[in-house]
Amino acid sequence: MLIDPRNGPDFDLPRSSSAPRTYVIAATPRTGSTLLCRGLWDTGLAGAPKEYFNPVQLRDWELRFGTPRSRLLHRALRGPGLALVGRPGWAPARLRAHWLRVCAHRSAASGWCGLKLHRHHRERLFGAEKLEDLLGEIRWIRITRRDRVAQAVSWSRALRTGRFASHQRAWLPPLYRCRHIEACLRALEEQETAWDAELEGYEVLSLVYEDLVADWPQGLRAVLCWLSLPGADAVELPEPALPRQADARTARWIDRFEVERARAKWQHRGRVRPAFAEEPGPGRESVWDYPRPPRIERDTRRVEVRAGEVVLADSVRALRVLETASPPTFYLPAEDVRVDRLLRAAGRSECEWKGSADYWSLAAAAGTDGRVAWSYPVPRPGFEALAGHFAFYPGRMECRLGDERVRPQPGGFYGGWVTSEIAGPFKGEAGSEDW
Repeated sequence: MLIDPRNGPDFDLPRSSSAPRTYVIAATPRTGSTLLCRGLWDTGLAGAPKEYFNPVQLRDWELRFGTPRSRLLHRALRGPGLALVGRPGWAPARLRAHWLRVCAHRSAASGWCGLKLHRHHRERLFGAEKLEDLLGEIRWIRITRRDRVAQAVSWSRALRTGRFASHQRAWLPPLYRCRHIEACLRALEEQETAWDAELEGYEVLSLVYEDLVADWPQGLRAVLCWLSLPGADAVELPEPALPRQADARTARWIDRFEVERARAKWQHRGRVRPAFAEEPGPGRESVWDYPRPPRIERDTRRVEVRAGEVVLADSVRALRVLETASPPTFYLPAEDVRVDRLLRAAGRSECEWKGSADYWSLAAAAGTDGRVAWSYPVPRPGFEALAGHFAFYPGRMECRLGDERVRPQPGGFYGGWVTSEIAGPFKGEAGSEDW
């Protein structure tokens, strides 16, 4: 019994009188390669591209055409042992014979026969063999995914559940594991690098998953034209045959992984001062004693923010956020801010602790352009107190804490408030990216 019914004779194509020609879709997992293959198959012009060197496919084709001994071997390898099907027993001549058999049953009238080849299958089965020596002359197509993190999350979820396509049933419930996603991400980067090295010097049609799903007809036509198929510009193209698997859970996993990875990269967490930290002295605070995750404190000192002669904010109800290596940032309640003088500015940014930040510029009447403040409309858990508050850049506004004029945090990106009570050095200076 075949594992994949599409390997059966009902899906074979009429025998082609043309000489077989091979195109290979070089891929890594979760790049939309299956979607692309199904679309090309459904055009009726490009053969029946499939992952014919996947262990499941190899087993099925051996069951159809192999020797009695090989059929017994592959029956014994059903289930988890299938992953062990590898180079042993698959000499180059046998791999070549398998491909010729595929070409005989799955080539288009034009002679084109398509192969989807994941990098790990290429290395496991073919080793150092040059693919052209086994498959003949190859027309190369490369499909990649721009969002590598989303790709790693998708692969991790598929591996852990056993559900690689939308029509399949999951064998296990989806369980998030940051380390597993990290391992998938490293593996994908290694595989893409290996494809880069192997395909250097070849003419390659490059496709990107995000562009393919955004303009499906354009992607399919690009492949048909790359294969120089007559009528490629005029053929009626099929709709995508596979629904997307990404869902709300996938989005949550991506967000969670990004946050956990960002939080893990910091060298310092406020437990031990580094050797280069200044001694704060009496009445001063060291930013190296501040914690990670950041701590929020109430501050009843007077805080004033001015744009020229205009007072933008005046408050004694500030929230002071303290994070390792950075001078404090002050968040002022909207009730104490001239919100009518602020306009939403373009762009957003993401803090792994506090969430997505909105930016604010001054209204034209205030006479200053550019971002001057930011806020967190929906902070992450643990930082809900920052909702409804605004923080200002002391390098772009005149900010005062009590009677002291505030100095800006170095570097221009961060908005910490440097005063005489704070000892550094501060993140934002050259070489401080990982502080």
